Amino acid sequence: MKGYYECLRTEAQAKGISITMLCPGPVFSRILENAMSGKKDGQHSVVTHSKDNKRLDTNRCAHLMATAIANSLDETEVWSSWLRHWTYCLAVYCVVLGVTLSPTQCLRFHLQPNTKRCLKEEMRKDVLVTGEYELSPAPGQRTDLAVTDSKGHTAFARENLDRGKFAVTSDEDDIFDFCFVSYLQTGHQTGPEREVHLEMKHGVEA
Repeated sequence: MKGYYECLRTEAQAKGISITMLCPGPVFSRILENAMSGKKDGQHSVVTHSKDNKRLDTNRCAHLMATAIANSLDETEVWSSWLRHWTYCLAVYCVVLGVTLSPTQCLRFHLQPNTKRCLKEEMRKDVLVTGEYELSPAPGQRTDLAVTDSKGHTAFARENLDRGKFAVTSDEDDIFDFCFVSYLQTGHQTGPEREVHLEMKHGVEA
């Protein structure tokens, strides 16, 4: 892997070129469904897509991969909630990278001091969306969270985050911004990046 990253050095330093590394994990696809069973009668595999097989739907994974280019996050991991302590469903390592979220999903990314990271989430009318967040310790820093709709109306806001929960609904179908903002406190010129873990649930999952 080191050699592969080294070969990207030239591209990474070129102007106007962005590099995004996407590493999808356990995913259900038509390839799996149409695979041969290995039996003499030539039957296809009986594996079908369901909640029981613990795999992410291909369309959902593709959506997350496309979404991962929408925001400037240095490192991002997104996976189905049951995989929280497992391998990634989606891991992103890049020079310039990004993510938008959507029923249960987990996200982890790094937030640099004095920066703002916003995640866009599609919300349906009168559908409850809940979330839990946890941030790594960072002495000398304060991090705030603001959830706003496309018109700039604030649905949720909290300052000086550590860990907690939130719940929001929308009066209409809309795209919401979930923004984490980091501030260096007075007397601090620099500080460590913070790791942000966010889990969101929609509708009946919430």
